[in-house]
Amino acid sequence: KQWYQRRVRGLFVMRCAVVLSLLLSCQVLASHTTQGDIDALENGVSCPKGSASPSGTHDPEGAGPCELCFAGEYSSVEGAIEYCEYCPAGQTSAEGAWECENCPAGFITADEGAAECNPCSEGMFSESGDSVCSNCVPGTYQDKTGQGKCESCPAGQYSETASSKSCGKCPAGQSCPEQSTDPAACSDCQAGFYSAEGSACSECPVETYQDESGAAECKPCPSNKDQTGATVCKIACPEGQVEVDGVCTDCPSGTYQNGGECTACAAGTFNPLSGATSCDKCSAGSYSAAGSTQCSQCSPGQFQDKEGAGKCESCPAGRYSDVTGAIECSECAAGS
Repeated sequence: KQWYQRRVRGLFVMRCAVVLSLLLSCQVLASHTTQGDIDALENGVSCPKGSASPSGTHDPEGAGPCELCFAGEYSSVEGAIEYCEYCPAGQTSAEGAWECENCPAGFITADEGAAECNPCSEGMFSESGDSVCSNCVPGTYQDKTGQGKCESCPAGQYSETASSKSCGKCPAGQSCPEQSTDPAACSDCQAGFYSAEGSACSECPVETYQDESGAAECKPCPSNKDQTGATVCKIACPEGQVEVDGVCTDCPSGTYQNGGECTACAAGTFNPLSGATSCDKCSAGSYSAAGSTQCSQCSPGQFQDKEGAGKCESCPAGRYSDVTGAIECSECAAGS
């Protein structure tokens, strides 16, 4: 009676293990017995692995023939009597199996003797051989069935609860860190940045700017040709001028325009005019400090024989200079 009940049960569960999504198709174990193997048995021999009979031997005319284990069952020994063993939860087998194998990641069997592995639902996952699916934790999600892991909510998105099938989105102009668990984590993008709904904050590209925080897009500015993340729109000013508060303004005297900025004239140079693009060198016999609008002549007792000098040199012993702007010192008279 027990043998009959096991065989009747098998009629309802026997089928190839078919995975409903991507990973399984008619799964056949490498170690198994086929019906051809059974048909070739001589009377009285022990049933091979992967099969069983009421007597443990092949006896078609008497106690009964050896019959293959159904899918979800196995027999790892020869001469199995009456019935095969059920595969444990988390495993399954093909017909005639000698052993069971784990369900792949994303699939489970909750009960022993299962003929197929079932996929985990959306918002859940499992590892290979699991008998239950696990919930995705807050900050993660899974929008597909039959998956072996959950995905992190990307920057700009969040999930508050376990078993999330999708992530909530920060509004345009805001973002949050990856794997956030609370919509309160959404905060405004800073000036010079922008974001679409559910996205990370990104720098404004060239030829744009954004002077406000929490922006969904950047404002056009054709003159910002070489800068990303700009917070102001630079005006294309003529040479010798720079943009100040939206107005083109001359660089002041003592400076010149250098790479879009007003820069102080270096020591040894000067510029008496506003709106200059370069500074002039001081002549021999004079000098200047940085940012000068004119050069100063060397004092008596000093000299400078080079152009573009930042200071004058003292006359050495035995020489003198009794004029301003000297380019050399004279020799003292003999005996003086």
